Amino acid sequence: MKSRFSFLLLLALPLLAACAQPRAVSGPEGQLSVLGPIGTDWDSWIINDAPTNQFGIEPMFGKNALFLINGEDGYSLVRRTKATLLSSPYLSWEWYLRPFLGDSHPLRILVGFHGGARESGSWGSELFSNLGASFPPHDRLLSIGWAFTEPPRGRIIVKKSHAAYIVGSGSAGLNKWRKETVDLGSLYAQAWPGDDQTRIEVTFIGLAIEGSQPATRGHIASLRLTR
Repeated sequence: MKSRFSFLLLLALPLLAACAQPRAVSGPEGQLSVLGPIGTDWDSWIINDAPTNQFGIEPMFGKNALFLINGEDGYSLVRRTKATLLSSPYLSWEWYLRPFLGDSHPLRILVGFHGGARESGSWGSELFSNLGASFPPHDRLLSIGWAFTEPPRGRIIVKKSHAAYIVGSGSAGLNKWRKETVDLGSLYAQAWPGDDQTRIEVTFIGLAIEGSQPATRGHIASLRLTR
């Protein structure tokens, strides 16, 4: 009996560690600062294959911002979060994008959701199914980016559990600071209209850089969820 208990405890340790990982929690007014104006606390971030010389905090035209540079391989930085979609539906940020080659800028914002899909399990069961994964548990993923031209099929493209939203396009919006705000609840409803938004939690917000493009630089600051 003792050996069986020890074996079960060993199985539970990864789950307990995952539950104990730091998560940025929204306040009583539904606000959550993912990336502040001064810098960031990396304890609650997951850094996936990101070379240390390709991202960091630096001043950029009067703002302290996170810079990201693409290279041969892609990488991502995601922060674990705890916020309900209904209480914190708006995502806002400021970014400064350089000119790029290809159809879209290599920098994208990622938002992970959990709980709205009918097939969504409990938080614990999702953790067991995601042990060793590079992202926190989620059943829906939204990416937000900038395109060279407006997509012919519209601003949001859905492929099962992944949706891509183009917040802007063209060269006129480059080489300057831009403030952006999107309604995550509205975008979610467009992408997955059959889901129950009362059950949805935003489990992570992050940034992804696509590889295999000529090197370009992107800056982002004041990334936050609000009501």
